[in-house]
Amino acid sequence: MYHSVRQYQNSQGTRPATVGQLNEILDEYNDEYPEGDFEDWKQFYYEQNDGDEKIEEAADKVYEMVDKMRDAAEQIDRDMLDRWVTDLVLYIHSDVLCSTSPDLRRRKTG
Repeated sequence: MYHSVRQYQNSQGTRPATVGQLNEILDEYNDEYPEGDFEDWKQFYYEQNDGDEKIEEAADKVYEMVDKMRDAAEQIDRDMLDRWVTDLVLYIHSDVLCSTSPDLRRRKTG
């Protein structure tokens, strides 16, 4: 379960490589349209940055990730959740406690 969720956690659909470096694009826009409104911004993004293509590519990446998450979620059953909660409550927290509490460390190993 851990691997499935982490693997598809981030589609990177809205990363600069996909939609462009938005900070830089916004700076350009603000330089050209200091009094611009939302409609000006949309037109600028679409025309100057292949907006239709980039938004479609981003949506494709995000949809693919959502589809994979949906498949992973279907594999989750009660037994898997019981094991996950047991690991979280007993093992992960006891490791943290043992690293900070010598008394608990002795009880766990002794």
